[in-house]
Formats: sequence, C-alpha cells, structure tokens
Amino acid sequence: MSLGPLVRKELLAHLLSRRLSLALIFAVILGVLTTLVGSLEYSERVRDYEDAVRQQREALSRVTVYGQLDLLLLFPPQPLSVLCRGISEAAGLTAGIWVAWRPFPPAPLGGYAGAGGDAMRTLVQVDFAAAVGLVLSFLAVALGFDGICGERERGTLRQLLACPVPRGRIVLAKWIGGWLVLWLSLALAMGLGLVVLQANPAVHFAAEDWVRLILLLGLSCAFLAQVHAFSLMVSVFTRRSSTALALCLFAWLTGGVGYASVLPSLVRYGVREEPTYEEIWTRIEEISARYLEDLAAWEAANPAPPPAYLQVWEQDRRMRYGHPVGYAWRQRRNAHSQALLLASVDERQAIWSAHLAPLAREARLVDAAAILSPLTNYQVLACRLARTTVDDRLALQQVAEQRRRDFLAFLQERDAFADRRWLTDDPVDQEPMIPHPEQVTPGMLMPDAPYLRERLQWAQEQERRAADQTWRALDLAGIERLTAGTYTPLARTLSRMIPGLAVLVLTTGLALVVTLWRFQRYDPQ
Repeated sequence: MSLGPLVRKELLAHLLSRRLSLALIFAVILGVLTTLVGSLEYSERVRDYEDAVRQQREALSRVTVYGQLDLLLLFPPQPLSVLCRGISEAAGLTAGIWVAWRPFPPAPLGGYAGAGGDAMRTLVQVDFAAAVGLVLSFLAVALGFDGICGERERGTLRQLLACPVPRGRIVLAKWIGGWLVLWLSLALAMGLGLVVLQANPAVHFAAEDWVRLILLLGLSCAFLAQVHAFSLMVSVFTRRSSTALALCLFAWLTGGVGYASVLPSLVRYGVREEPTYEEIWTRIEEISARYLEDLAAWEAANPAPPPAYLQVWEQDRRMRYGHPVGYAWRQRRNAHSQALLLASVDERQAIWSAHLAPLAREARLVDAAAILSPLTNYQVLACRLARTTVDDRLALQQVAEQRRRDFLAFLQERDAFADRRWLTDDPVDQEPMIPHPEQVTPGMLMPDAPYLRERLQWAQEQERRAADQTWRALDLAGIERLTAGTYTPLARTLSRMIPGLAVLVLTTGLALVVTLWRFQRYDPQ
C-alpha cells in the first residue's frame, strides 16, 4: 500500500472526529476575537501616532531658534504586532532625541500602559500567536496522543499491520495526515483573522509585512507539526490512550504555561542587578556638579558684562531684544557649555547602561531559554517575525542613537552652538530692550522700578508685532528625516531566528526518528 491511501485514511478519520470540531470551533473563535480586540487597539495606536506626527510638525513650524529644538523619533505601529504583541503590543513607539541626553529604549506612544515596559511579558500575551501556541497545539496533542496506542486498543492496528505495508510508512502517514488537518485549521483561523484586519481601514500591510505574515504561517505549521510529532512519540511508548493523554497533557502544561511562568523568575536569580538606583543618581549628581564647576571656572575667566547688557525678553526658551554685547557673551558661553555638556553625556549614559544592562540580559535570557520548550520557542519566534521582542526594542534604541548623531551633525554643520540663533531670532539691527545699558543703574532694573516696567511694556508691544513675522522661522530643511523611525530588517530578523528554527527542525526530526524506531518493535497485541 502506498503512502497516499494511508494519509487519506488518517485525514478522513480526523475530519470526522468530534474532538477536531470542538477544538477547531474554539480556535477559530479565540483567534478571531483576539485579532478583533488587537485590531481595535491598533486603530487607537495609529491615531496616537498620527497625532504625534502632526503635533511634531506643528511644533517644528514654530521653532525660531536652535535652543527650542525637541525631536521625537517616531516609530509607526506595526500591523503584525496585532497578531504577536510581544513587549510592545500594538503601540507605536517614540524616543526623545536631545543634545543633553542619549536616547533610552523607545517607549509606547501616549503612555499606553498596556504596552508595558516589562520585557518579561513576552511569553504571556493573549493574541493570535498565543491562540496558536495554546489552542491549536492542544489540538495537535488531541490528534496524536492515541495515534498508535488508540488503534491498538480498538484492534485496528493489528489489521493494518497485516497488510503488506512498511511500519515506517504508517507512522509517516499518521504524522502527515494529522499535520494536514492542523494546517487546514490554522489556515481557517488565520484567514478569518486577516479578514478582520483587512476590514480595518487603519491596517495597511507593506510588502515586507506580507512576507513576514507568510513566514508566520509557515512557522505556525512547523510548530504544530512538531507538537503532533511529540504526541505520536508518546503514543508509541504507551499501550493505553489514557496514559498517553495524561503524559501529553502534563508535558503540554509544563512546557507551555508552567515554563513560561517560571522562566522569568528563574532568570532573575541568575542576573546580578547593579549598580543600585541610589548609586546611579549619586554618580550622576557628581557629573552634574563637575559640569557646573567647569562652567563656573569659564565664567570666572570670562566675566559677564553688567546686568543691563544681559536684560532680555525671554519666553519659550527664546530670547529677544537683548543688547549685542550681551548676546556675544552668551554665544561664547553657550558654545563652551554645550561642549562640556556633550562630554558629560557619554559618562551619564554609561552609568544608566550599567543599570539597564541586567534588565536587558534577563529578557534576552528568557528568549534564549525559551527554545527549550516548543510552546515558548514558537511564541518567541513569532514575536521575532512581528518585531516585538526585546532585541527589536534594543535595535530601535540603536536607530535612535544614530538619529541623535545625525542631529548633532545637523547642528554642528550650522555651527549652531556658537551661533546667536541658538538663543535669539532677533535680526542684527534689532533695537534692544535696554538701548543704553551704560546709563542704567542697578536700581533702574529692580522689578518694581518704573524704568524696567516701561521697557517691559515696550517689549510686550514688540512681541505683539512679532507674532505675524513669519521671516523669523528657522530653516530646518531636512530635519523631518531625523524624526522617522525604521524597524529591524527582515534579513536581521531571520538571522536571529536561526537558533530557534534549528531547535524546532531538529526536535521534530528527532521525535519522528524515535517514533519510527519504537514502532518497529511495537507489539500490536
């Protein structure tokens, strides 16, 4: 007998079984519901992202001096994160780009608490991948746990072995037949989920997203084939279906929910977290104190002009109507202070990195150890395809670091740190608020002095006129390229998946080889 009729026999037997109908209905319902909920949340995240983009553009259009520049690196929500939430769920991400600080790992837009900063939630999200990892894997167990021992109990195995067919072909037929049923169930659940996603006008799949989606389907098929192979292996080592079912359920619960729950706690005990939060702030305060000391030393060597030369109208981190002498001194001071500040940034970042590194190591160890269990291995691999693992979040930090370097280059090309345009958008011939500082006494600059009140009223009038002066806007051509984020490319994702894929393929093959070996000696009586 050839392999085809044996596969058809197994396929029909599974399709007519009640266990398949019940599990399939539950899997489809759960898959559609999780996709629907994730799709609705995704729509909210898209609105948050679009609002953030619009607000940033409006803010940049109002910038008139370099000192006002605050950039946010914006990463749009990913459609596949609806299916595999990982640590970033369906939220768009953002990272601040500043001169005085290097960026932290991107955080969810809008302070979305559900997207969470706890990387240990990677393996316990309720989404489509979790539905496949729990419900359809349970179906794989249900289809395979009595594949051999069940036929022995029913007496059909002896009749089957009486036919001139190799035993290895019987095992392969049972595995392939069960896998085809699982594939049809998965295709139905994922197809309905895609219908839900495509019905949402906020969801747009790029070409790479479709490739990743196809790979996710293939990964899910391989995972279910692995679980089915393991259940067949248990079946061939037992003589009763009840024993096989108990062993499979124990392994399913232990390797799935149990392992995913215990693993993060075990990993935390293996990573030493230091320095402490208090030590970090003590060292950062020391760096800040040294910065202030160096700046004070410069000011002692370069005395400021009298207060009347420094009197300005200051609002929104922008100065106006200052005296040219005061501006010139402030320019020199700003150039020196920014140089000191940039030198201290790396020191502060090194301290923060030493504090955050153990947390990253914990999350990476969770992902690495997840390959030891089929259920958790699948979830991590699925999240890698969706780009929602801790490695993807850290890769986004590297993108943010590069954007900050580009931002500094943008400023340095314009000599912004030493330019008066860092401080003010006044034209060079702008009348100062204190036109003759050499004639002004300290008493005239007291808050309640008539002279100062009169000059402040003059500045307020100038501000009303300046509201319509569009020529004051700063030339920021090319700045928006520094605010657009990019995600992990497909090639890098696949390279990170190699260990998990290797374990998946090797364990599936091992389970089949052991099953074939054992079945050659299996007694059908």
